[in-house]
Amino acid sequence: MSRTPQSEDENNSDGSQTTHKRRMYGASRYQRPFYMDEHPEVPQIRRASRYDTQHPQSRPQSTSSRTSRRVPGPEEFDQTVREIEPFVTTETAYEEDELPNTTGRMPATRRRRPVVEEEPEAETYTRSRRRPIVEEEAEAETITTSRRHAMPIPEELFRDTQAARRIRTPIRTRPFRKQRKAQQRTYGRWQQLSHNRVLVILCITAAVLLIAIPVLHSVTQNNATIMPNMTTSTTDNQANSGNSLSNANEIVITPPQTAHPAPPVNATAAYLINANTGATLYAHNPFMHLPIMSTTKLMTATIAVEHGNMNQEITINSKIEHDLQTQLSPDSSLMGIKAGETYTLHDLMEGLLLVSGNDAAIVIADAISGSVPQFVTLMNQKAQQLHMDNTHFENPDGLLAAGHYSCAHDLAIIAQYSFNITQIHQIVNTRTYTIPATKQHTLHTMYNSDQFLWWYPGADAGKTGWDAASNFVQISEVTRGNQKLIGVLIHTNDWWTDMRDLMDYGFNDYTWITPRTLYLKELIPYAADWSYFISDKQTNTIPIGNQGRYYIFTGYSISGAIMTFYDKNGGLNKIGYPRSQPQSEANNSESQRFDHGTIQCNLNTNQCHLA
Repeated sequence: MSRTPQSEDENNSDGSQTTHKRRMYGASRYQRPFYMDEHPEVPQIRRASRYDTQHPQSRPQSTSSRTSRRVPGPEEFDQTVREIEPFVTTETAYEEDELPNTTGRMPATRRRRPVVEEEPEAETYTRSRRRPIVEEEAEAETITTSRRHAMPIPEELFRDTQAARRIRTPIRTRPFRKQRKAQQRTYGRWQQLSHNRVLVILCITAAVLLIAIPVLHSVTQNNATIMPNMTTSTTDNQANSGNSLSNANEIVITPPQTAHPAPPVNATAAYLINANTGATLYAHNPFMHLPIMSTTKLMTATIAVEHGNMNQEITINSKIEHDLQTQLSPDSSLMGIKAGETYTLHDLMEGLLLVSGNDAAIVIADAISGSVPQFVTLMNQKAQQLHMDNTHFENPDGLLAAGHYSCAHDLAIIAQYSFNITQIHQIVNTRTYTIPATKQHTLHTMYNSDQFLWWYPGADAGKTGWDAASNFVQISEVTRGNQKLIGVLIHTNDWWTDMRDLMDYGFNDYTWITPRTLYLKELIPYAADWSYFISDKQTNTIPIGNQGRYYIFTGYSISGAIMTFYDKNGGLNKIGYPRSQPQSEANNSESQRFDHGTIQCNLNTNQCHLA
């Protein structure tokens, strides 16, 4: 914080007053330069003058006024006059003499000096701006006292005169002159470089490459190679089962047999697979690296089952308690474990997957591997075995950390793998689990936080992750008959719409079902976090390309001339919901069915009518 100079006058030690003036940040050539070390936030290191080693007594005295100078007292002035008096006549002392003009500038004129015999008052020397002759700014080579009486001054007095002049000569001009010369040299070098065409071309090329390479790399990772195949066959499914989820650089998308278009999603990334065959049905930014939050716990549970015993007992000792205190954030979702309690691994798995307990994740990691870092090493090794090439773990709980990420494609891999483990599938399919109170631990009643499990028909497994902001992650498995689908959403603000649209598209079943009405019949836990789904309505739409709209109720979209005619002629109230996609016809025309008629448009004339 800068200090503001006082505006009122203060008394000096000698009784005089000194007026404080505001110090400016830019010093002119006639005032002392402003150094950075004068700032109160920087250590106050005084910069030494290059003259200090020669004449320590010549260092300027600091004053409160930037224009004040030290004026010699009466005794000093009288001593100086007595030293010069043998060489200067009394008559000469009263004349205004010109100094030798060796610089080509206007000759300097001496000011009239006072009579030597007079003894001025001390106040005169304090307040007067007149200076004794020894302080005049004369040339360093010779000093001529007058035109009539010109004689050289002895060397001893000449040296003293030079010393006295240094007191008067500002030391700020040389630093400024050096600074200007350095700036001129730097500017000259830059000017030479700017005229070097070869160097300029090389610099521009390097800058373009530095910008283009990361962009191309990001585009390559964030976009899958899409090879649509509208006819699903056994051969295609078998091929996809072998390599669709094992190659992180290329996937083959086999859309389901349906007349509905692939739905747009609000999520940053989305993925849909047939869990029985491994066929990819839908992909949106499948390889984008994103935080995956508590869906990390699917890998934690997988390592726990493969390296531990579900019936083994785990006591919360001092080492585990220390890890709980140091590795968990204050707002973590917790199972409620306390020091000294004992749980089975199965109980900890229930707390890990149902209420997404971060404390359960730390306890499991310490119990299985002896330490959290060693457990994370097992997690990354398993990810490599499953060809999750765009995944890296830093912790077993999924809390945000640098280097902890995955993608929609890889989450589909771990979901398909872990949901096939019987112990894990039984837990994630459980809605409510109670750990009774014993001497070893307290009572725990837990509800499954996967809300999709509570209301969507056929949902039988899933895991969520959320940071109470925009980073909501959803993994859901739905089974209907012999068909099993796994959907993945990363960072969505409307997960119930996105996941329902993916599953409706995959099963080709658009029977309307919403948690908004089901909540009135059956309690859905944590519904208050989403305002009890009051925004979930049949009339909701999602924007698509070409300024079109996707209707979530019927799974069809409208755009172009048909949408323009639709909006101008009553829209949903008079024409109803779309019941098909636009169909191209002869003579460059198209048509689309709605609840109350078919809109036909001539694309040549943009004329439409409702038939």
